[in-house]
Amino acid sequence: MLDDRKLAVLRAIVEDFVSTNEPVGSRALVDRHNLDVSPATIRNDMAVLEEQGYIVQPHTSAGGVPTDKGYRLFVDRLSAIKPLSAAERRAIETFLAGAYDLDDVVMRTVRLLAQLTRQVAVVQYPSLSKSSVRHLELVPLTDRRLLVAAFDGGFKLLAHVGGYEQEGRIISPLVPGRASLVIYRSGQASVGIWGQGVPRPGPQVYSVRQNLTLLVRNGRPTPASVAGWGYWGGTITGVENTARSALGENAKGQLIYVASMSASPPDLAVTLVKAGAVIGMELDINAEWVQLAYSTRPGGQLLPGVTGQVRPADQYLRGWTRDFIAVIAEWPATVPGGHAAPWPVS
Repeated sequence: MLDDRKLAVLRAIVEDFVSTNEPVGSRALVDRHNLDVSPATIRNDMAVLEEQGYIVQPHTSAGGVPTDKGYRLFVDRLSAIKPLSAAERRAIETFLAGAYDLDDVVMRTVRLLAQLTRQVAVVQYPSLSKSSVRHLELVPLTDRRLLVAAFDGGFKLLAHVGGYEQEGRIISPLVPGRASLVIYRSGQASVGIWGQGVPRPGPQVYSVRQNLTLLVRNGRPTPASVAGWGYWGGTITGVENTARSALGENAKGQLIYVASMSASPPDLAVTLVKAGAVIGMELDINAEWVQLAYSTRPGGQLLPGVTGQVRPADQYLRGWTRDFIAVIAEWPATVPGGHAAPWPVS
């Protein structure tokens, strides 16, 4: 059993050796640490530490170097744990949030450990050949780890071009006849005219976002799409061709997002039809708000999906002042052929 002074000496040896990578002598310990004893006393304590296997001397006249046993005692009993600041905690949580499987978590953890300690960090997986399960716990995955894509919503409700309902709460009353994006509790979604095709009978509605009237109906651009661009929202630049986005649905029930930093309402309608949409609606417009982020795998790095978009791909993760739509993968992913990719508007 080591007394308090010998434990203090061991702590000082470990800290100095980690800092300098040089054997630590008794004189250096007296000079650098407030141990209140002579170098001779320190040498006697170091002899006891060496005898009990906590340190070794590379040669007779050298100082002490911690052994594995010494490091273990230091970690278990002697090291002072510095509490994480709020900023450090947020940075770590953000860094690890993007991990999508165990290997990625481990790789991110070892990189983060190396950055925090400014030391080489090594990770080794345990051998499972003779292991047994002692505890099993189901941990829910965060939406970020299953995020596939995110894109802009519709106009501000102050524009009075449709209503908005979320989880049974009426944010703004829904308007019959308006183009609507309906998301069901099953995770499925559909585009249509409220009261004339949506909501579908049966599935429970999770949210409804309305915006103007349809751009595409029955696989063709609607007369309204070419009736005058002023109907489709005021532009910051005062001209027809501006950043615009739209959402359509094909005959298989798959959603199609199209956007461009310079397009007219007819451009959006024609592009939706070319992409296979049988029905479609305009979403937000103007460069400040048109944006798509997508990933090639659930939880992966987000990439900008609209050529020339002014917002970064992770804008929605940082925080956003308007509504937006997030596409979350199923877990486990069971839908074959699903992908998120930009569709350029010509």
